[in-house]
Formats: sequence, C-alpha cells, structure tokens
Amino acid sequence: MDKNKAHLPLQRRVVRLVEALPGHGWAASADGHMVYASKSLQEMLVGTDVTSLLPNLSSGNPNSGYPHAYDELASRWHKSITTGCEYEIDQQILWTDGRFRWIKSTAKAVRDRSGEIIYWLGVSVDIDSAVRAAETAQLSEQQLRTLLDTIPAPIWSADESGRPIYSNREHLRQTGRSISRLRDPAIEPVAGSMSFLVHPDDRGVIEGDVRNSFRTGMPINVKYRKLLSDGRYRWVNNKAEAFRDENGKIVRWYGVSFDIDDEVRLQSDLIEREGQLRRVVDTLPALIWTSDASGKPTYLNKRFQEHTGTAISELANGDHQGLLLVSDLIHVEDRVGATKSLCAALAAGNHWTGRFRFKQHDGGHRWTELRMAPLHNQSGEIAQWYGMALDVDDEFKARADLKESQERLRQAIQIASMAELSAAIAHEISQPLAALIADTEASRRWLAMHEPNVERCRLSLESVIAHSQRVLAVIDRVRKLFKQTPSQRYELDINAILINVIELAVEEPKIAKVKISAELDRNLPHIEVDAIEIQQVVLNLIRNSAEAMEAARVEERTIRVKTTHHDGRVVVSVADNGPGLPNVNDIFDPFMTTKQNGMGIGLTISRSIVAGYGGMLWAENTDVGATFSFEIPQTTT
Repeated sequence: MDKNKAHLPLQRRVVRLVEALPGHGWAASADGHMVYASKSLQEMLVGTDVTSLLPNLSSGNPNSGYPHAYDELASRWHKSITTGCEYEIDQQILWTDGRFRWIKSTAKAVRDRSGEIIYWLGVSVDIDSAVRAAETAQLSEQQLRTLLDTIPAPIWSADESGRPIYSNREHLRQTGRSISRLRDPAIEPVAGSMSFLVHPDDRGVIEGDVRNSFRTGMPINVKYRKLLSDGRYRWVNNKAEAFRDENGKIVRWYGVSFDIDDEVRLQSDLIEREGQLRRVVDTLPALIWTSDASGKPTYLNKRFQEHTGTAISELANGDHQGLLLVSDLIHVEDRVGATKSLCAALAAGNHWTGRFRFKQHDGGHRWTELRMAPLHNQSGEIAQWYGMALDVDDEFKARADLKESQERLRQAIQIASMAELSAAIAHEISQPLAALIADTEASRRWLAMHEPNVERCRLSLESVIAHSQRVLAVIDRVRKLFKQTPSQRYELDINAILINVIELAVEEPKIAKVKISAELDRNLPHIEVDAIEIQQVVLNLIRNSAEAMEAARVEERTIRVKTTHHDGRVVVSVADNGPGLPNVNDIFDPFMTTKQNGMGIGLTISRSIVAGYGGMLWAENTDVGATFSFEIPQTTT
C-alpha cells in the first residue's frame, strides 16, 4: 500500500468513497494500477495480493489470481484505460479459503474539471453462487437436451400460438427444414404446419381441432399422415399439453409425435381382411349364423337374410330362449324333433346336425341340413355357437329321382340281359345253321348233276350232321347255363382241337377262299378244357379275320394259327394280313362291331369263355394285319 501511495497521493475523500461503495470497493490510478482496496475486499483476499484483482498491463504476465481468460481481462482493462469507457467483467479470483470464486468487477473513470481521468472507482461483487447455479442449470439443460435427443420419438415445444421453439434430434431428422420454416414470423404457425407437414387429405380433418386446442388450451390429440424429409408420408399420433404460469396463462406447449404407421397399416389390413372374410361369408352358398351361449342368434350372413327373409334385428329382439331358428324357421311338422335334438345339444355343449324343411323368403320350405358347433373360451365355457345351413332339397329330389331311375334301370337291365342272351344264342346258332344250309345246298347240287357225285354228297351230308350236332351243343350249353350246370372239361390236346376247327372252317364259303396255315407246338401240354368252347372261340376268330379281309378286298388272304406255351400257360394266336383294327381298346365291348351286319357279341362271348378258364384274350395290330391271341393256364379254374 505504501508503494501505491507513492505513485498516487491518496486523499481521504477517495478512501471514503471506496469504503462507501456497496460490495467490495477499490480504486485504481489513471494508468490502471490498483491504489486502494476496501477493507472488506482485503479481508476477502487475505493472503492474496489485492493488486491481482486487475491485470498487470506493464508485465503482460498473469499472476496466480487469474486461472484462465487472462488475455480477455487484460484486453478489456486496457481498452477502458485508453478510451475511458466503463469497465465490466466477470472473473475468477483466488479467495482467502484457497478456492477460486467468481466475482463481477465494474469500474468508472473519475475526471477533473478539464475531463482528465484522475483515478478509477471500481466495485467487485461476489457472484460465485449465481454463476455456479447457472452452470449447473446449463449442465442440466444440456443433459436434458441430450436425453431428449436420445429418445427415438419426435419431441417438440411451441409458444402459446403454436410456433415451434424447440425440436429434438428425431423431430428434426423427420421433418427436415419444415420446422425451421415455421419459425418465420411471417408464416401463420397452424396453417404452415398443415401446409408443410400434413397430408392434403388429412388437413381438413385435424386443422379445426388443432386451432381449437391452441385457443382453449385443450390437449392436442390428432392422427394424420406426416410428410417426412425423404418425401414419404407416415401415420403419426401427435399429442401435446399446455404449460401454464402461476396465473394460468399458457406459456408453452410440449408435445410428442408417435409413429403409428405400422399400427394403422396393420389395422387397415385387418379391416380389409375382415371385409374380405365378410364378403366370403356372404358369398358362400350356405346360410351362416352365430349365436350366443344360449343359442340366441347374434349374426346372420347376407345369404341367410335373403334366403329366409329374416333380419338379425328381428331375431335379436325375440324371446325364444335360444331356440329361435327351430321355433320360427323350421317346418311345423319337423319342429318337435328339431327342438328336442337342439335342446339336448345346447345343454350338453355338443355339435348338432339335423335335416329339416326350412323356411324360405316366399313362405315355402325346402329340405335343409343344419349344423352347429360350440366355441369354447379359455375356461372351457361355451362363448359362442357357429351354425351353417346347406340346402339339400335338390339332393332329396335327386334321391327320389335316382330311386325311380334305378327301378327303371333294373327293368331295363332285365330286358337287356334277355336281349343280350337272345343275341348270343342267335349268334352261336346262326353260324352252324348257315353252314348247315350251305352243306345241304351243296348236297342237292351234287345229286342234281347229270352223273350224281354220291361221294361228295356223302361228305356234305356228314358236314350237315356235324353242324347240326354243333347247334344241339349250343342249345345244350344254354340249357346248362340256366340250370347253372358246369361245362364238361377234359384234358385234351389243343392242337387236335385246332386242326378240327380248321377243317370245319374251310367248308364255309367265306373262309374257303382264305389260305389257312397252322404252326403248332408239338410239345404242347394237354390242358383241361371243353372242346366245344375252344372250337367256338377259335372259329369265331378265324371268321372275323376272313370277313375283315373280304371287306377290305385283300387279294391274297392268309390266316396263320399258331400255338406256343410258356410259364405253364398255353397260348393260341390267329393272325391275318388284313387291314388291322381301328380301335384295339374297344373291340371287345359288347355290341361293338366293325362289320356292316355284325352283332358285336362274338368277341365278348369269346373273351368271357377264355376268362372262365382263368385266361385272357387280347388283340393287337401288326405290320401286316391284326393278331388275336388267348392264353389258358395248364391248371384251369
């Protein structure tokens, strides 16, 4: 202090002024050196040079009283000294307790009459608590901002009119520059929000509600499609509450915007699926309904209402004790049985099925099958019944028609069987009778000759006898068929039967022009057969081949009869060089024939005969004609 007094004579008036200043007063010379500090400032800075309150402009080096920002302090103090402007700064100073505390220092120049600065009067106020409180508040605010920026939901605040004040990071990310544009005072905030952020189709829906909330302070709760920064729209639920001061005046709005796009789309999909399901249920060709646990209807599909002329409102208001469908819609003659069975199903909780005459919208009744099944809740109790009714009236009528048709068919089968049997008998007898007539005519010609050929006539008469015996054999088999008498089978040489058939065949006029050759397996085993039946089959095949070649006008007609055996089965084949078969698959069907006057029964009978031995008869086309073959096992059934 003595040094300072030497530079600037300290007058008592300056000391009194300094001590009278509020806070901690001090005085500095015109060139910026500390000349006096109040007692309170000296006590506050015990152990510290009070001159450290001001920067040392001459040395330019900070002392221990300045933990940071020394350059700023020196710059400001130097500016005030050189210009005479007021000096004011917040600074930290080393306190008597060894801690740095914040103080606010201000100083004004005191001038003489000529305006020359003679000294500076200053005061320092302890603002450490306020500064640290502000720092704490600033830290809390920063932490809050960090927290809000971390939340993955758009959060915002606005003034009382709705103009944006704050947006967290997610809100800014979603909206892009739209929020910044809304801070322009020239833009009305609500209209701007609608224009910048809301889908055009949703603006008219929510704008009135938003304006009303800003006017009345009612909470905002609106759903709309919000425009995102990438140009897409997503559904959001924007909620906001008003914050009021102690007088109840709205000073802020705080809001959050929840993304509900997935939820809305899912709900839309569910609504669409429900609509599709309802359309399916209404379109199904069935009457569908639901009932409560007692059986009282709660839903009727569209077809049900149209079919019966009954609306769900009529059913729901009736007092039918759960038996409405039976009581009102089932024919009176079927009602008692239906009621009894339905009551039992409802009481037991069992599935129910019944067929009754069901009411129509025109007042008539049609046979209908009704079904009901219960739906149980988690407790096992019946929560609902589901029912379906199918129109089976046509089925009932079809059943009656079918029964009548079956009776007519039975009669027709009897008639057809008789006709088929008659055709078979006629077929089997017509062939030997035709041969018999031909041999008789031949005998007459032999005898009518100028010199009668008795030998040839004798042979023809023997042939007549043989054909007559065949006719008798056919008639005898028919008689046995009616008596269900089995045929007479013996172990015979098939080759011998075939030779006899060929000899008989060449006597027939249509076969006489055909060259028949035999290729017979000499090691063929004997098998148990009826010779007449085998002759009938082979002769029928030879005749068919001869007639086919004649119809096709084949010049050199040949038939080859062949026998083989393998795997315990004897195989007989008849091959020709005719035109072949038009349809191999259908040739064995009854009444199927390729001949103009044919009956279509010969091959059917032949296949039946072979099948009786446990064998099979088939046909196939070859490169030169057609081949019919049949095989019979050595051990016949």
